[in-house]
Amino acid sequence: MRRVLAIDTSTATGRIALAVGQTLVFAREFSSQRSHNSQIFSPLEDALNCCSRELDLIAVGTGPGSYTGVRIGIASGVAVAMALGIPIIGIPSACAAAAAQGETFTLIGDARRGSTFLAEVNGHRLEKEPELIDDAKLEARLKTHGRDLYSFDETELPGSIMTQPSASKIATLAACMSEAELARLEQISPEPVYLREPFITLPKKPGKAVN
Repeated sequence: MRRVLAIDTSTATGRIALAVGQTLVFAREFSSQRSHNSQIFSPLEDALNCCSRELDLIAVGTGPGSYTGVRIGIASGVAVAMALGIPIIGIPSACAAAAAQGETFTLIGDARRGSTFLAEVNGHRLEKEPELIDDAKLEARLKTHGRDLYSFDETELPGSIMTQPSASKIATLAACMSEAELARLEQISPEPVYLREPFITLPKKPGKAVN
């Protein structure tokens, strides 16, 4: 049975889990608004000690969610994978929202700047890039939406079921994945699911030199 360590840091609560096949053998949460990089080491070390560092795969949640948080989780997973000489794959955090594996549903969330995102999920994949909808058009859009809606946001969005990302579900998804699908994902470097292009601020003009 495949031994998988999963990491998800797409929200303010980070999660680490370890699964052997469909059996969950370790799960830990840690809360941090902006410092996942300082809080992740202790639970990650406990997870590695739990399995004596004998793993077959690392799986990381790729969002959508906190841009900085997701990158910290991915970087931590890459570091462990390199240290142990094992593969790493990315699975969208949205795919671990619903109770049942393999179902189709939608993750809805606050995309900031007066917009909401809809991420269509089919099993462990996003069917397409998340769709951004102007808040003024959201109600009309949801009237024609036929799938179950889930949300990670603390403020419940219209018609959505409040849930949380799950490293445990990511771990069991990856542990039970077919060899062919696993081989495909191993060829793709884990990257955050972007809602928008990263915003880059140009440096200010240098000030005058002071003698």
